[in-house]
Amino acid sequence: MITAGHKEFLRFCCVGGLNTLIDTAIFAILYYSFSVPLLLANTAGFCGGTLNSYLLNKAWTFRDTTPHSSAKIATFFLIAAGSLVLSNLTIWVLAPLMPVLLAKLAACGVSVLWNYLLSRRTVFKP
Repeated sequence: MITAGHKEFLRFCCVGGLNTLIDTAIFAILYYSFSVPLLLANTAGFCGGTLNSYLLNKAWTFRDTTPHSSAKIATFFLIAAGSLVLSNLTIWVLAPLMPVLLAKLAACGVSVLWNYLLSRRTVFKP
């Protein structure tokens, strides 16, 4: 049986999939087409995905109808900053060992659980 919590996590994963596409597209364009340095391209892609993440998670995943507040947005982006550190660390470690795009996808995967748990418990708590 699928519970409300499972549905919420599935919505989070759908939003995360779209965020990953946005993040990876920005990263690939910057890194492969414009030769932007690896971690800078990763950071730019991550920021694009994170902005989409906030908007869709607030509206759809967690169905948060409270007004946007500076504190809530700041908390969300603080969590995202921690995730960015994990993402950059992952890509920095893995890029010499595998194709860069696979390292990028692994970095995206590392941040999913971190983002969900902290977003659920702090930013979009019921």
